[in-house]
Amino acid sequence: RGVITDASTGEPIIGANVIVKGHSGVGTVTDLDGKFTLSAPKGATYLTISYIGYKTMDVKVGTNLKVKLEADTKMLNETIVVAYGTATKNSFTGSASKVSVESLQKKAASNLSTALEGEIPGVQVFNTNGQPGTSATIQIRGIGSVNSDTSPLYVVDGVPYGGTINGIDPSDIENMSVLKDASATALYGARAANGVVLITTRKGKSGKPVIEASGSVGLNMRLIPLYDVIKSPEQYLEVAYQSLYNLHNTFKKKADGSNVAVGGLLFANKAGSIPTRYNLWNAASAELIDPKTGKFNPNISRKYTPENWEDAIFRTGKRYEGNVKVSGGSENTTYFLSGGYQKTEGYYIGSDFSRANLRSNVSSNITKNLKAGLNLSYSYTQTNSPGQSSSASNGFEFLSAVPSIYPVYEYALNEQTKRYEPKADSKIPGGISYDFGQADGSSRPYSGGINPAGTTKLDRLLRQDNNLSAVLNLEYRFLNDFKATITYGKQYLGRVSNQLQNPYYGDAKGIGRITRTNQTYTDETFTQLLSWGHQYGKHNVDAFVAHESTENNNSVSTVRRSQLIQPDVLELSNAIINDSSDSYTLGYAMESYFGQARYDYDGKYFLNASIRRDGSSRFSKNNRWGTFGSVGAAWLISKEKFLQDAKWLNTLKLKASYGVLGNQEIDLQYDSDIPSYYVYYDLYSVSNLNDKPSFSFYAKGNPDLTWEKSATFNVGFEAELFNRKLSVNAEYFHKRTTDMLFRQQTAPSVGYAYYPSNDAAIVNRGLEFDLSYKALDLSKVKLNLRANAGLYRNEITQMALDPTTGKPKHYEEQGAFAYKKGHSVQDYYMPIYAGITSTGLPQWEYYYTEDASGKKTAIQDLENWLQVSSNNSRSLKQGITTSYNDATKQFVGKSAIPDLVGGFGFDLTVHGVTLSSAFSFGLGGYGYDGAYATLMDPSSAIGSSNWHKDILDSWSPTNTNGSLPILGSNASELSQATSRSTRFLTSRSYLNLSNVRISYDLPKSLVKHVGLERASVYVSGDNLFLISARKGFVSMSS
Repeated sequence: RGVITDASTGEPIIGANVIVKGHSGVGTVTDLDGKFTLSAPKGATYLTISYIGYKTMDVKVGTNLKVKLEADTKMLNETIVVAYGTATKNSFTGSASKVSVESLQKKAASNLSTALEGEIPGVQVFNTNGQPGTSATIQIRGIGSVNSDTSPLYVVDGVPYGGTINGIDPSDIENMSVLKDASATALYGARAANGVVLITTRKGKSGKPVIEASGSVGLNMRLIPLYDVIKSPEQYLEVAYQSLYNLHNTFKKKADGSNVAVGGLLFANKAGSIPTRYNLWNAASAELIDPKTGKFNPNISRKYTPENWEDAIFRTGKRYEGNVKVSGGSENTTYFLSGGYQKTEGYYIGSDFSRANLRSNVSSNITKNLKAGLNLSYSYTQTNSPGQSSSASNGFEFLSAVPSIYPVYEYALNEQTKRYEPKADSKIPGGISYDFGQADGSSRPYSGGINPAGTTKLDRLLRQDNNLSAVLNLEYRFLNDFKATITYGKQYLGRVSNQLQNPYYGDAKGIGRITRTNQTYTDETFTQLLSWGHQYGKHNVDAFVAHESTENNNSVSTVRRSQLIQPDVLELSNAIINDSSDSYTLGYAMESYFGQARYDYDGKYFLNASIRRDGSSRFSKNNRWGTFGSVGAAWLISKEKFLQDAKWLNTLKLKASYGVLGNQEIDLQYDSDIPSYYVYYDLYSVSNLNDKPSFSFYAKGNPDLTWEKSATFNVGFEAELFNRKLSVNAEYFHKRTTDMLFRQQTAPSVGYAYYPSNDAAIVNRGLEFDLSYKALDLSKVKLNLRANAGLYRNEITQMALDPTTGKPKHYEEQGAFAYKKGHSVQDYYMPIYAGITSTGLPQWEYYYTEDASGKKTAIQDLENWLQVSSNNSRSLKQGITTSYNDATKQFVGKSAIPDLVGGFGFDLTVHGVTLSSAFSFGLGGYGYDGAYATLMDPSSAIGSSNWHKDILDSWSPTNTNGSLPILGSNASELSQATSRSTRFLTSRSYLNLSNVRISYDLPKSLVKHVGLERASVYVSGDNLFLISARKGFVSMSS
């Protein structure tokens, strides 16, 4: 009889093994209090006591034993999951970051990808909308290509995962790693060019069944601020009046010099005015503004008060989640079973996400040498996302620019109450008529035909996914040192998307429309691997060779019908007119041969080499195969004799690696039903011409297209100091990508704009670090600090060829950016804003030449002019112009790439209460704030858009100290005032509190009485505040 505790904390160790030495069949495990009772056979003298993470101890048989197990520091050399296996942290030569699963599970994210924000260095997360369940865009180590997809490869339980990540329950994850350099990712070949996210789900352990249950209830609300726009209808009308006044009395000067009375033009049923039905005051248009002061007449009352659009579109949603897990097993067979349900209501009205998931992971030692494992998972997800598409009905875009004079509902005078009230409409759900801006034969100047608040009630956008994943693994050991492994994985996704457009308003007014899309996606991977390993004294050698085949298929069918019978039923039988139908099946395959060899000497010197040959169906037969590989080395310096006296240094490792990877992904911006799978073919579209097939040219292919290649060098160190209280890791990488999969532009005369080619080269390099520090480690008080950051630089080292000259291009304009050797792929190229003139007109910098007669010729595109060899830059002169058409596009010295990105946080525990926090941040870089530009347009016609409050600083005859351009409704002189320029480049620096959580671990003495091993309660919040350069500018999603 005895009790086993942790030597440092005194806490009982639950489940420790107690075996009678010399009698392997006689033993037990400790209970919830760390206690055990055991009858020892006659002659037994010692008990062997062991537990994972602790040193094994032999103690003499006795009664009332008190055993204190010490942590095994050697086991602190943790095992990390790597490509096709595992490796100790000390022996690993590549770049990999282990994600804290505990930190991920603290966040109430509906999608695993969004929870990665700020967790590890080198990983940037871009959340583009607030729809629950939406996957974030993940970028590992910056921009490594131009037209290629930058998404990482997800690998779940050893098999590349092609399903939807939101179908994976974070609480089912055992460990998670992100592989970043070529040495770490090379074994996954072409799909790993942008990094790999490795996910291993939980497994059972031998012993009695363990039951886990968890539940949570939460709220979902928008706390990130919107743009600071004009919300008062009266103030909006004052600005509108000033805009009209300037138009008529500054830009349209009357011959007699008298001022035009413009008050009556505010509301009128004609172009340039706001329809009279939107006059919400008890006065005529001409009486609303005092012409002497330009201010709203305070004696005028409202007929009604327009609703706050935020209240009509946003809400406080609820979140529910529950999980039950059972694990256990015998000596030969273990199991892990789980089931969970989550429902998250978005803060956008009508949006929600729900997931039901099941998992069964079973592993069995069939014989002494044969082991089998089968992992099955199923998830059903349902997503409602009305009004969040890229269409004009997007509520986020609508909300930022709707003038405050416009109501959510249509208003009319109630003859009984003599009050203006929302109009009743019995045929519409809710019985109230939404204002879609189409009444009385005149369209609302702002987004006529659109009302996202009504759309959420009347339209439907529903997606249902069935995800099924199976991974079968067979492992056979023979001849002591050999192991053969066969792994088969298959993912199935069945998706049904239904869209209903209501018959009352909008595009489908009068008819209604249903669109149904069915998608079936399958991804199969079959891997056969033969490995060998042996120890020769201090020499350790292991190697493997493998073959893998992958096949991916995607079948899609779409049917559209109109003329609804009922306004809210999603079935196709609810519509009677067949508008269109289409279907297609697309797929690709890959076959691979690869291998790896590893060597270490005395646990101090480590070498690693791998090679992989991939064949992809995406390239023509002559260019299908590519060979790639990597080498790596590490030196565990802390084990050298000359550092043995450095007691403050626990671990110090240097590592370096070099590798070359291939990439087959390219985005040619084809239509959604024509992915970039068949890039070596010329593509034609097929249509009906008089009931005969008609073929028209669609896109140019390139049979010579081949693999994009990236060579990465990585060097770094890992250190643990001061009795492992401080952990510091730092790495530098240099990645050069050549033969980039490129959209090669062509001359217009050839009949197509571009074709796929291998061209150009870029370099991406950076410095990353992460550290953690155990600031306090007392029995009742603990404080852990952590931080990570990455610094990245990008440079074009070789330009694509100019098809007209056969030489590298001087530059290539790409929207707001331009490519040029020596610049990054996200260096801004646009006119430079130069403020306003003394009369309030906007102006820009420009270059020009001047001939002998003094005639000036504006240079509209500086690099285009410089690429002409006969032009001499010394002949250029610089000035300021009020004509945007003469303003010079040029490199402005600003980039969208941030200087530093990362995260930090802390965990503080005091007497069982833990406060945890996680922040993400970005420093430097610029984003183009197009939404703000729209809100700052001085020429927007009154009623056609709202204004940002900054517009109040506009120059006017009565505000000559104003710093912004003069207002002028529809004034042609101002039509390009908000055209692309440096005026709207905004710092991307930000600080986001991505998670905070307070939890309390109930005392074990309390929970053991109800049969529980442990229990805790917590309160958690995600994305509670954001600090950015401007309210409403969410820089981490721009």
